[in-house]
Amino acid sequence: MFLRLKKYLFNLTHPVLGEVWELHRVTQEQSENKEQQDFEITPERFEKLIVQYKSKDWHFISVNELADRINNKQIKGKFVVITFDDGYEDNYQNALPILEKHNIPFCIFITKNYIEQGYPPYKMLSEKQIKELSLHPLCTIGSHTISHPMLSKLTEQQQEDEITGCKQWLENLLNKKIDIFAFPFGSYNKSTLLILQKSGITLSFAGWGGPIRKDKEYNLLKIPRIIIAENGMYN
Repeated sequence: MFLRLKKYLFNLTHPVLGEVWELHRVTQEQSENKEQQDFEITPERFEKLIVQYKSKDWHFISVNELADRINNKQIKGKFVVITFDDGYEDNYQNALPILEKHNIPFCIFITKNYIEQGYPPYKMLSEKQIKELSLHPLCTIGSHTISHPMLSKLTEQQQEDEITGCKQWLENLLNKKIDIFAFPFGSYNKSTLLILQKSGITLSFAGWGGPIRKDKEYNLLKIPRIIIAENGMYN
């Protein structure tokens, strides 16, 4: 009873301002691995969620607008930021047409080795598709390390190699600055945050954490997200 009352009071004093969605695969082909199924959503379900939120007057904004929304306590209207992790080709084939249809900005976080070496059994974006997306007015490209490790288990030097290596590769590929990042597996420590600052990352995203709430202090280098899948939404 006490915990329920505490939760009620917290929700009352810290109402939701918005949500950052974390998606992975948008596909009709469900994986045999049940753990992977928690990171998949059908195009139909994805679009249905968008329509539901729009009908309730939620605003879909870009990652670049997020900092202003978090810091502006007078903002009216709830918001959603859509992000995709890893760089699956179905983001291009299946999600992009839906996002274009509804004129919704989005961000894709790219893992270098998944693009160059593949990530069996999934088909990943090609460098050509990443270049095309980087020029799309709705799309922002972010970095997601070289090999998708749990950063908190690495040495400082290994973390720096993973973070700066992917960032520099993307900057060379796209000929533009990359200053947005997402933690693989949501894993990081104090060293990770210092390396991000040093490398010029201005926004980075956790793997979970729930919605953005009013009157809470947020570190822009560990912004919480909500995992979106076919079977539900996970904090």
